[in-house]
Amino acid sequence: MSSRRRICILALSTIQRDARVLRQLEYLSPHYNLTVVGEGSPPPEYPDIVWIGVDRAESRRGVARLIERMSTMALIPLGRIVPRALAAWYFTRPVYSRLCRAALESRADALLANDWETLPAAAEAAARTNAKLIFDAHEFAPLEVEESAHWRFWSQPVIKHMLRRCAPRVDAAMTVCQPIAERFAQEYGFKPIVVMNAPKREPVPLHPISPDRIRLVHHGSAAPSRRLDWIIDALTLAEPRFELHFYLVGKADEVEAVQRRAQERLPERIHFHEPVKPEQITRTINVYDLGICIIPPTNYNSYVALPNKLFDYINARLGVLVGPSPAMRALVEQHHVGVVADAFTPEAIAAALNALMPESIMAMKRAADQASQSLNANIEMGKVIALFEQVLG
Repeated sequence: MSSRRRICILALSTIQRDARVLRQLEYLSPHYNLTVVGEGSPPPEYPDIVWIGVDRAESRRGVARLIERMSTMALIPLGRIVPRALAAWYFTRPVYSRLCRAALESRADALLANDWETLPAAAEAAARTNAKLIFDAHEFAPLEVEESAHWRFWSQPVIKHMLRRCAPRVDAAMTVCQPIAERFAQEYGFKPIVVMNAPKREPVPLHPISPDRIRLVHHGSAAPSRRLDWIIDALTLAEPRFELHFYLVGKADEVEAVQRRAQERLPERIHFHEPVKPEQITRTINVYDLGICIIPPTNYNSYVALPNKLFDYINARLGVLVGPSPAMRALVEQHHVGVVADAFTPEAIAAALNALMPESIMAMKRAADQASQSLNANIEMGKVIALFEQVLG
């Protein structure tokens, strides 16, 4: 019988595309036996993990879907008066009750809950089994889609209530940036450590720049809220020495909308490529010169964001162009790895591009090479390993 402790990781994202959860598997598996409760299929590169699949869509079919919608319409408004109704709503969702059963079945020494959705199930299982509870909040869920009135009515009350209910049970926590850590401490009484979304440092080269063909890259979601039209429109205002390459994920119609916009505005200088797996991003984008990381501040999480792609660009030894988001500005200026646009507009993005000289971009790439020595997964995930060692003793 193995003497290693067991950790149960709960995540309702598509794990094979969730770089943060994949890093949890990679860095914790050498030290612990892992059970993973998640959607989709198990990552083939981790054959030794115990996989328990859950299907979020299971309850969205037939009569079950009707019952779920009716209970939602009854329990969530009631929860504004009787908060216990919100917990009842959560634990009557088939996917969440399945999460709880799977966590109990894992017989783990510690439960790692990713995002608020898995936290109540993990907290319930931890209370029943005396397991340790670790919460990876990722971002600040109570303001996740705060710009939507529909979300504020139907989702926000559940999130806030379940966080208040579970907070006293959390033994340790982590999140993606310092402002979010401080906000959890102020509003929920626990302060997460900061684990930034940095990839592994790869031995990739510093490519020279062609002054007449400066290659920009953007990878990530094609969702309309990301305002990729701003980047496309900025390129129409930028000098012809710039070309743009997209690696997009998301719904087919959203990707097609971005492609149509590019085709209408500047087809000869905007190119689309198939997205790659998270572990392939650094080597794939290493051939470019400058990564574009513009996150419209539509909500609190976007305002304080330090997104995956920022660290992907740095570890690919690229310069970066960011919007005037405070956390990104601070990191870019601290490490001298890029330039900050004055505003979230196509005109400001184009102005920032046009002011760049090849030698300044090359200096950013060299600075990114230096910064990647500290902004990488070995450093960040070392914090996670130390956290589990501390919690489990």
